[in-house]
Amino acid sequence: MHNKHILHRDIKCHNIFIAADGCLKLGDFGISREIESTNAKLKTAAGTPYYMAPEVLKGIPYDSKADMWSVGVILYELITLKKPFDCDTVTQVLKMICEVEHTPLPHGTDTNLRLLVNALLTKDHNYRPSVFELVKIPSLRKEIIDFIEEHQLQD
Repeated sequence: MHNKHILHRDIKCHNIFIAADGCLKLGDFGISREIESTNAKLKTAAGTPYYMAPEVLKGIPYDSKADMWSVGVILYELITLKKPFDCDTVTQVLKMICEVEHTPLPHGTDTNLRLLVNALLTKDHNYRPSVFELVKIPSLRKEIIDFIEEHQLQD
């Protein structure tokens, strides 16, 4: 998706589906946007507040790394069964996303997983990894290659 210059802009648990073969599929591209290049930026805020990246909330031009923030939120939720930024009001949630660090993952969480979530939930988008940078992480790269081979994927 990012390789084809498409930003989803609403990655969340409700938009991830399990196919019959057990593969996860990303759906609901209703507010996705095609951008001119990998370096292009958007400024229009879109998405579900709990999953929106700090730069989107602050009105800073953003790119595919905003989607990566959302993936970090999902991973955090899968590990803890809680949202990393959760308050009584949406206004408080938005403020927390922009200003407060997430609660550390539980003791005993795999070190590689902890590093991945922390990297994805980096508030400064300049330091948050893109999907292209994630595939360079040896432990993730191995999983991706195994998945591609197991499912005989071409693209």
